[in-house]
Amino acid sequence: MGTGYQSFSISTYGANPDYVTVVVTLYAVASLNPRVTGVRLYKREADPSTGLPITLYRLQQEFNVASSTAYGSTSWVTSGPDKTVTYLDYNNADSPSSYEDNAGIAESLISNDVYYTLNTDLNGFHFVAGCLKTGLPDASMMMFRSKQYRYDMFNWTNDYLKLPSVPTALKAFAGKIWAFDENHLYRINPDGMYIEDSTEGIGCLSQRSVIVTDYGMFWCDDKNAYWHDGEKIVPIGDAIKTNYGATAQWTGFACNYTRGSQFLTTCVVFHAPKNYVMFIVPDHTSAISNVWAFHVQKKRWDKWTSFTQCGQTTSGFGAFSGKGGEVYISTGIPAGGSGLLVEAFGGATWRSFYWTSKIFDFEQPARLKRIKTINTDNTATTSAPAFTYSFDRSGSFASFSAITQCRLMQVKITEATGYGNIIYSFEILFRRLSEL
Repeated sequence: MGTGYQSFSISTYGANPDYVTVVVTLYAVASLNPRVTGVRLYKREADPSTGLPITLYRLQQEFNVASSTAYGSTSWVTSGPDKTVTYLDYNNADSPSSYEDNAGIAESLISNDVYYTLNTDLNGFHFVAGCLKTGLPDASMMMFRSKQYRYDMFNWTNDYLKLPSVPTALKAFAGKIWAFDENHLYRINPDGMYIEDSTEGIGCLSQRSVIVTDYGMFWCDDKNAYWHDGEKIVPIGDAIKTNYGATAQWTGFACNYTRGSQFLTTCVVFHAPKNYVMFIVPDHTSAISNVWAFHVQKKRWDKWTSFTQCGQTTSGFGAFSGKGGEVYISTGIPAGGSGLLVEAFGGATWRSFYWTSKIFDFEQPARLKRIKTINTDNTATTSAPAFTYSFDRSGSFASFSAITQCRLMQVKITEATGYGNIIYSFEILFRRLSEL
């Protein structure tokens, strides 16, 4: 056994031998996959005149790869990088255990390998999609389920589901398998391997654009961001959508992205210590990536522009969670340089930021008010954060210096680099003017 080698050799003695000698050799043992713990030897009988099988393959012996003893008291013989053991078959009564009983796959199935691009697991089963399989021209639209606790063994002739389209993402959540394409979401029963429900108009960019957390499943397509809380799907990206030309797009979430690609897409990761779902959006035509962070408990969006060098390569960009729930981001490899692996929130210094409130209408948007004063509660180490204000959708922000009359009001807080102030609250004192 080993790449480029014959698995074993069989020697017989005389015309009517009392036994058959089977020599099993493991070539280059050190290079074997550590997941290989044993080798099983099966045998079946055939009609001497036709060569056709007349019995099923039955288990003869199992050889322990990891131990120095192959089976019983018979030890491996080491020769250089190889190990060899000799097994004598005296043609005793066959074992009742057949190959199909042990593997759960018919012995007539020549191969059970499936090449895939998407995968997830649930209840000890491995589900794969976006597949490539010899003899199956439409395998890219099929989802296969492995044998339980045997993630690399697929009875692909029986345990499969043909999807309506080529999927872009696959995820296990709330006891179901969820398959996405660019514009559809399918809820799949993992036991019966059938589609229970489908949702049109909601898709997913790629496999790395969906994450499952204790709060639910979060993902995005090129139209919006979504949150499935276990009961319903809630679009959460409306607050950060804007208009580009004639079509409404989600700000920054589809920057120079080719639909249907698994690359150059938004990475969705969960920062457990701070309860942030981070949507990291690389713009591959510039040197900046936008980071939209959704705070699950506060249901608030924060926007960061903090990871550079992402726009100068077609590979290398990615993000993942560490063992403590922290998030690491690979910035990609710029032309003529090297990439970085940085920890989100891992810096030792404070950065500048600004925050813009919603538009306050004080429950009466058409009525004129008089703003008397504005009080703030914040820490100030060296320099206090700057509070500026905009009135009646003017779009320009300025400091508050006198009593002002308005119908609508908006607040902007700006913090300079390095000060690390904390803003606890602010209050607006106003009086509604008499209606005309």
